Amino acid sequence: MDTRGRLFSILAGGMAFWLPAIALTAVYHSGVSILWQNMTSLFGLTVILIADRLWLKSAMKATWILAGVYILGPISLLICAVLTGTRPFWTMGLKDFLFGVLVCLLPPMTLWLSLLSLQIFSVLAATMALPVLEILRRRPWSNSPHPSVTK
Repeated sequence: MDTRGRLFSILAGGMAFWLPAIALTAVYHSGVSILWQNMTSLFGLTVILIADRLWLKSAMKATWILAGVYILGPISLLICAVLTGTRPFWTMGLKDFLFGVLVCLLPPMTLWLSLLSLQIFSVLAATMALPVLEILRRRPWSNSPHPSVTK
């Protein structure tokens, strides 16, 4: 897989996972259910995986999709926090703004911020499911005939 394919997998996977939650938050603000936020994130991920399988012929790698979930996670969760009015960006000082930028550059912060916003359930589900999916895609017996079978 080349660099463009990896970047596409990262962006498509991260956007498919986080955009539904951001859209729900933008529409319902603080009245959105935690269950719905988690379910829509997993639904978006499922849609991108089905689209990859049907139209892209499994061009995207599930491990790079998971990287997209973690890389785009901090900025997406901070956007959700701003949309709910938890911390309006215009009340931030320079120190808070720089801290926010630093947080967005550290993908492991996705786990911490998702724990605070209770989206940890969907993040953990994706963290467990995507590597298993990649292992199942790569199994050697799925694409080739059994070695004992001769022509």
